[in-house]
Amino acid sequence: MSMKMDMPRIRARSIDRPRLLEIMQPDGIRPALVLLYGHAGIGKSTLLSQWADAVALERGEALQWLTLREDDAGAGPFWKRVADDLDRNALLGHGLSRESLATLSAGGTPSVSSPTGTGMLTLVLDDYHLVAGPHIDAQLAHLLKETPTLRVVVGTRTMGGLFSIELAARVSTVLVDATELAFTAAESAELAGAVGLQPHSVVSDSVHSASLGWPLATHALLIEASRSSDRALHAVQSGSKSRFAREFVVATLARRTSRGAEFLLRTSLADECTVELAAALSGVDPADALPELAELEVEGTGTWQTRSGVRWFRIHPFLRQGFEAEAITTLTPDDLRASRTILSDHLRNDRPLRAMELAAELGDWTRFEEIYLLSYVQVYFYHRHAIGAMLSAIPRAAMRT
Repeated sequence: MSMKMDMPRIRARSIDRPRLLEIMQPDGIRPALVLLYGHAGIGKSTLLSQWADAVALERGEALQWLTLREDDAGAGPFWKRVADDLDRNALLGHGLSRESLATLSAGGTPSVSSPTGTGMLTLVLDDYHLVAGPHIDAQLAHLLKETPTLRVVVGTRTMGGLFSIELAARVSTVLVDATELAFTAAESAELAGAVGLQPHSVVSDSVHSASLGWPLATHALLIEASRSSDRALHAVQSGSKSRFAREFVVATLARRTSRGAEFLLRTSLADECTVELAAALSGVDPADALPELAELEVEGTGTWQTRSGVRWFRIHPFLRQGFEAEAITTLTPDDLRASRTILSDHLRNDRPLRAMELAAELGDWTRFEEIYLLSYVQVYFYHRHAIGAMLSAIPRAAMRT
């Protein structure tokens, strides 16, 4: 018999997402660590609930759900919370013992010989970013390595040391990030039907385009459209002008200090930032830019991505439009200087096509030509059609004879 303790109810208007459930639970494999990483409103908790419900029901496993709070931070409070919840639900002995949890709560790591209990246990840690830290990460890694009956499932806004858990524990791991958590067009259409709109209609397609698949924004815009008397497209055509986006932007800026708000607005001038670019745009030292970006990640405004060994922080595009618009109206930056800073960063990180696109937006055809000549082989042979479109847009007066 399955035991699903303290799970939140699945929202009535949520939709099934079998493609993600298959990733989280591959056929014939029981991953020891499942990581859901993404910004606020991307659907982590809802998907965790659907997955936990399906897995516990199907496999008859004991499952303990913890929605973590800030006062759970630290090894003592965190493991005491785990022990108390397991004890309250009579789940001690299902993969974790009282002795091992007492050792963890005291800040230690249980020895290999410590009893680990019997039976299979899945421990769901939602909002893990509120407690994450090197010590707890290391303890979880040790526990996973030494307790084959345990599975840990994490929902978090920050990646932090989660990869170190995988490396230290050497256990089978599944990662679902913000890119995969975003709605597909078909999922947005299904949700449109759930709120009383016509699926696969112009309205649902327009909502998906405006929200860029962000589940929270998609749901809000579909509700807004369903309440409109004529269900006109103007209610959802522009994510940056929607009431939902505006309210999110205002609330986010209000929570930050004046310095933090200015950092966010200046950083939003780029669609994605390295630490160095964020520092250059905001005028702070790189050592100060990193914790600012980390705070934005915790707030759920954006996520980190890694490409070719370079880490980029990306504010969700739906929100970035609103932050960028706010920056233009409330700040007095030299937009040309900021754009040239972004352009230089594209070149420094081997992104000549993006640099050419920005040079074209600036009308800096001299710089456009320099990049084109320096990176001809890379950009022309791999991006021939895009380059052709940019070349055809060059004003005649800017062309050299």
